Amino acid sequence: MVWRLGLQKRIMLYVTLGLVIMFGAFFYLGVQAAQRSTALVFEERLVTAEGVAGALASDLAHVIRDVPAHTARAASDSGAAGPEAIAQHVYLYLAEVDVFGFFKVSGFMLLHPDGRILAVAPQASLQASEELLLDLLANGAIAGDSPHVLWSQAGQRGSFVTISVPLRDDTGNIWAWALVNTVGFNSTQPFVPFGLNGLRPNEQQTLAPHASAKAEYHLEVLAPPGIVVIGVGPDEEIGQLSPHVPLLEAMLESRGSRAMLHEVADRATKHVMAAAPVPLSDLYVVLEQGQDVALAVPAQLRRNLLVFSVLGLLSALTVAWVTTRHVVKPTELLTAAAVRMARGELSSPIRVQAQDEIGVLAENLESMRQQLQDALEMVELAKQELETRVQERTSQLRDLVRRVLTAQEEERRRVALELHDETAQALTALSVTLDSLLRAKNTLGEDTIVLQEARQIAGDMMEGLRRLIRALRPVALQEMRLAAALGSYAEDYLGRLRVTAHATVEGTEARMADEVELTLYRIGQEALNNVARHAKATNVWIALVYDSTFVRLKVRDDGVGFSPQKAAEPGGQATGLGLAGMRERAGLVGGRLTIDSAPGKGTLVQVEVPIPANG
Repeated sequence: MVWRLGLQKRIMLYVTLGLVIMFGAFFYLGVQAAQRSTALVFEERLVTAEGVAGALASDLAHVIRDVPAHTARAASDSGAAGPEAIAQHVYLYLAEVDVFGFFKVSGFMLLHPDGRILAVAPQASLQASEELLLDLLANGAIAGDSPHVLWSQAGQRGSFVTISVPLRDDTGNIWAWALVNTVGFNSTQPFVPFGLNGLRPNEQQTLAPHASAKAEYHLEVLAPPGIVVIGVGPDEEIGQLSPHVPLLEAMLESRGSRAMLHEVADRATKHVMAAAPVPLSDLYVVLEQGQDVALAVPAQLRRNLLVFSVLGLLSALTVAWVTTRHVVKPTELLTAAAVRMARGELSSPIRVQAQDEIGVLAENLESMRQQLQDALEMVELAKQELETRVQERTSQLRDLVRRVLTAQEEERRRVALELHDETAQALTALSVTLDSLLRAKNTLGEDTIVLQEARQIAGDMMEGLRRLIRALRPVALQEMRLAAALGSYAEDYLGRLRVTAHATVEGTEARMADEVELTLYRIGQEALNNVARHAKATNVWIALVYDSTFVRLKVRDDGVGFSPQKAAEPGGQATGLGLAGMRERAGLVGGRLTIDSAPGKGTLVQVEVPIPANG
């Protein structure tokens, strides 16, 4: 065991544990920083991919923006009024003047809204464009009234996209569609996004390497269903299905963006890949970079962290060992006292004589022993007193809640018994007497009708009295479940008012504490009474929802509704127990009652009571 070791070994053990924890914490924080650095790398690659996608979208928007302007300018030129001249003028401008970073314009075509070719530039591309045109028309190149960015498998190898732009006359009608065919730039050199040597048409589809190798990427621009239409990098194959499609299939459908670490079978190392959709089109930009390049900084951080942590730990242990050698011998006399205090033996005083720091330590230990002994005695007394008070307060609170509920129910039972023993028996006797008089109808003559009416009144009074007794003393709650008891009460009390009751149970119905069941029954009873008095409803729905942590009672009607705020004001509808009484009952068992109602929209009364973990 640890306490049997020598003092120096113990100190070294504690120091070692402390240093391990400290350097472990530093190492953990360093690893977290490296992981955060890795996450930032992925975020930066994703931002770069989204920036490249935005730059490509900017080129597409450039074409969409410039075509109508140049077409109108060419049409206004008296020397270029015909469709052929307009097409030639716009094609030359887009192909030779405008600069696009990812593609060049290879052809321009004017189409009638019905699909007929009005003009083609250059003329040599007419025959080669026919198959492409048919496919583009089938894909909706001139559908609607907005521009489209389309890619067609009927295009030649290395083709990019066709941009269709509606051309409008002065009245706003489409007089023709402009189809701009483009060819994407491709290069075997690494891609340098936003570098000094970006993709430009005059570079003849090549890209000079950037000064910093860390900025070099592989670039793919994918068209559905994952065909590479622009590829910049040593191993990119234009017109082929991208090897990244299995990884990006779900993202391509959702048009999302993501950065990830992946491994391709025909490549030796893993790559950091980022993919982002290109706005204005169905295209996707995929950037990838070697793991050793992309994650060089986090990897170097981890290596440095491991080396310096190990060296620091060894250096600190060496210093601790040398220091403890100078304090071991004078502390041997304090070992036994320290062991006794560690065992909790505080009654034996510490007697160590010394004139240096060890003497000060011995005095402080003795003072500490006395203070600990006194403190433990006080803590024990305070603990006993506190436990006693907590038990008393808990018992008082439980008794108070129990007495409140018990007093209410006892009063109801007393009134119910008095009504049953006195008033009900008196009405029964009256009914028996009236029956006797009715049997003697041969001697009473026409007065029999009056007796029959009196007998009917007595019967009605007896029935009302029985309902009142059942309401005051819920015998049904003892004989059946809560949902059935409330449903029975609703049918009995509201049935004579022609209000249809619907009772449902969600979850597994189970018995609860008597206080909880009685509280829910009384709240539901009061809610049904309010429906009968004020709602003018035709239907009422009673629902009990059982969960492992709560039970919820809901009473809803389709009546006239009311304003809960106004009803709660002095003189409002909330009199007697009413709404305030319902809230008080719910609060006694830790529940919460809510009322949702408005004039003309019915009323929903909900009460939710928590169920303790022990059921």
